[in-house]
Parts: sequence; structure tokens; C-alpha cells
Amino acid sequence: MLGGSVAAVALPLVAVVTLRAGTLAVGLLTAAAWLPWLVIGLPAGAWVDRLRKRPVMLACDVVSMAVFASVPVAAWLGGLTMAHLLVVATAGGAAKVFFTLAYRAYLPILVGGDRLLDANTKLQCSESAAQIAGPGLAGLLAQAFGAVSGVLADAVSFGVSALCLRSVRTREPRPPAPAERRLLKEILDGVRFVVPDPYLRPLTLFSALSNVALMGYHSIQVVFLARELGAGAGVVASNILTSTFRQRYCPPELFARITAGTSALNYGAVPLGGLLGGTLGEALGVRETMWLMACVQLGALVVLLLSPIRRARDFPFIRSPRPTPDK
Repeated sequence: MLGGSVAAVALPLVAVVTLRAGTLAVGLLTAAAWLPWLVIGLPAGAWVDRLRKRPVMLACDVVSMAVFASVPVAAWLGGLTMAHLLVVATAGGAAKVFFTLAYRAYLPILVGGDRLLDANTKLQCSESAAQIAGPGLAGLLAQAFGAVSGVLADAVSFGVSALCLRSVRTREPRPPAPAERRLLKEILDGVRFVVPDPYLRPLTLFSALSNVALMGYHSIQVVFLARELGAGAGVVASNILTSTFRQRYCPPELFARITAGTSALNYGAVPLGGLLGGTLGEALGVRETMWLMACVQLGALVVLLLSPIRRARDFPFIRSPRPTPDK
């Protein structure tokens, strides 16, 4: 998480400082990093449900380490281009899709349902600390060693992550093989669970609208900070309750597919936010666009206020999936 938080600032910094990219190019870079959620998010959930989770996470760490390490190597050889950065952001984003889905499905296997809230609290606290420290660390590294040093730190962090994962000794059972391997049906099982649900549906819509505003803001924030202030900044977002609710509420055999269904919309909105922020930043100005996105962020709360969540004191526990006829 720390390396990813550093890279979230470091990659745009490389584009702005090293390649002299404009606001729209930085918005495209943010969009490229999150585009895989739209393209492969749903099938990735079905694939992850078929596999053991830790090997998937280890493979993603290795791929991410390789693609991010290519940025400082290309810079030192004098061959770094904006196209290279876009490819790296997209490949790293694809690895993140699989890692995120496997990571969220792996946690209940490790700790069990009665310890999920405590486990999510620990993980989210460490993530929040990384989100605070990462952008500042990226700024310090850029000032001391150059903009690409932050991307190198991100590559190293994936190697550390892989070593930590290898040290986990909990035996993971092999997921039961489906009677028939029909990818489209498996994807639709996850979507059908989310769409009619009175809790998951508004949470998903709220997250999507919030992400459009948040990434529209942050995609151009680096341009503002690099040109106006010379530093980095971070945002803390806590998802402890939402993560624990989903892990308790969703059937384990469908969990990755349900997460993929919600995340495809949640994170799929991020490229839209990045493109919107870059386009409006060019047309209206950076400061004006940041104010506009902040107002949209507040407006996303209306979705929660109009949902059953507003009246609920506690979330319900596990819900059984509705049987669906084979087609």
C-alpha cells in the first residue's frame, strides 16, 4: 500500500516534471491505471473464485514489480515516453484488479467471520497510514533523487509484499470446481446478487459517484502541487465498515464475483473521473475544476440518504444467493 501510494503521485510527477506533460495527459494516465476495472473486472472475479488466492496475489506482485521497474530503467537509458507510462499504468492496473479481488476474498479465509471487523480495522488503519505517508514520501524522493525514484520505490515495495505473502502459513483450501465452467453465467451470478440488493446497490452507486469526483480532483491535483507548490498531498479514506459488511453478508463462493460486480462500477468510474478532471482542467483551469469536483463529492451523499442505509442501525448478516435457472 505504501509503494502504491507513492506511485499514485510518482507516475504523474514523472509525466509532469520529466516529460513536461499537460493536464489532459496526466488525466489520461490516471484513467489508464483504472481502466482495467471496466475491461476485465467482471471476468476477473469469476476467475479468482476458481483459484487459490495467495498464488494469484504473488503473481500480481511479481508482474507489478517488473512493469514499474521498467520506468526508472527507461528513464536512465533516455528512452522514457508518455506511451510507456500509459502502458505501465494499464498493466499495473490490471495486476491490481486481480490482487484486490483475491486479497478481499483471502482475508475471511485467514481470520474467520468473528474476527473480520478487527482484521479490517488493522488493515484499513495501515492503509490510511500509507496513504498519508506515501505522497509526502514521493515528494521527498522526487526532490532528493528525481521523479522516477518514487516509481522505483513502488517496484521494490511489490518485492517486499511478495516476501511477506510467502511467509503466510495458513493452509488455503482449494475452491470447489463448478459443475460447468461457463464464464458468462458465473459473472451474471455476481451481478444478480448486487443489483436487487437494498444495501449493496446504493453503496455501489455512492462509491461510483464519489470516485468520479475524487479522481477528477486528484488526477489534476498533482499538476497543481507540482507547478504551484512543489510538494505532494494525500487523502485518507476508511472503508472498514463497508469491507466487513460485504465479507459477512456475501456468500463465500460468490464473494470475488460480487466484489468484481461492485468494483467494476466503483473503480470503473475512476477513469471517467480522470478524463473529466483532465478535460475540465484544460478548459476551466486547475483550481476551478478542483472546486467543482469537491462539490460533486458532497452531492454523492444524496444516494445514501435516499437508501435504506439511512434508517438502518446495523447491517444484516449473510444473505443466501437466489437460485438462478441455467440457460
